[in-house]
Amino acid sequence: MGASQTVAEIGTVVVDSREKRPVRFEGSICKKLQVGDYSLSGYEDCIAVERKSFDDLYGCLTLRLKDFQQQLRALALLRHGCLLVESTPDNILIGHFRCKLPGRVALMRLLSLARKAGNVPVWFAGRSAGPMISCLLSVAMQSEQKDGNYGQAQEA
Repeated sequence: MGASQTVAEIGTVVVDSREKRPVRFEGSICKKLQVGDYSLSGYEDCIAVERKSFDDLYGCLTLRLKDFQQQLRALALLRHGCLLVESTPDNILIGHFRCKLPGRVALMRLLSLARKAGNVPVWFAGRSAGPMISCLLSVAMQSEQKDGNYGQAQEA
């Protein structure tokens, strides 16, 4: 795959129907995903990107912690499940003005929860969620094609 290849060239992006402010991809389809906010058609059982905005992340690390832990465990069950944070580590370290959770504690909690859930990869995108989602889906698809796992669920 060349550097200029887009997700559309290797598959149809599936956007979860519950996504409040979805990133748009040309030719994407919208349907309810069991895990994550973005996947590729036919690979929903093995590829998922869960996207969290800065505000949503802080909510997940405080008020919705149990739900967030469940999301991370579900991502860990996939061959290519990951978390994409729409922020930078530096911004998280600064903290959230509406939250008493110190930034350093928030970042450490995030990384610890992802590790405990099953070593879920955490990526930081700043304001570049669309390109990062595209790259993450593309890399996962490459791996699936290389391994010949064309959308098959992971063996337990």
